[in-house]
Amino acid sequence: MTKNVLFCITGSIAAIKAPFIIRALRRQLASDIGFVMPSVRIQDNMQLPANNYVVRVKEIEGGRGELRPNMLLVMDPRGEDITVPGEKTEEPT
Repeated sequence: MTKNVLFCITGSIAAIKAPFIIRALRRQLASDIGFVMPSVRIQDNMQLPANNYVVRVKEIEGGRGELRPNMLLVMDPRGEDITVPGEKTEEPT
């Protein structure tokens, strides 16, 4: 099974590499766990603030968020507080 799928697309090369990364991720999921992820369309929206994204399913908003380039999200699997210096946040799911 695919483990620790983590990638961040930033910079001017992002527009070129993003479709290839997503295609590879779809292929890997199908191979590893038999899940065929539907195709996706990436569309730039200049009305969104910088580093924000919106996920839509059939044009209905399913979620939105903010990318945090050059930052890491650290979580304790037991749900306990972490004593690492940084910005406190909540699990994103």
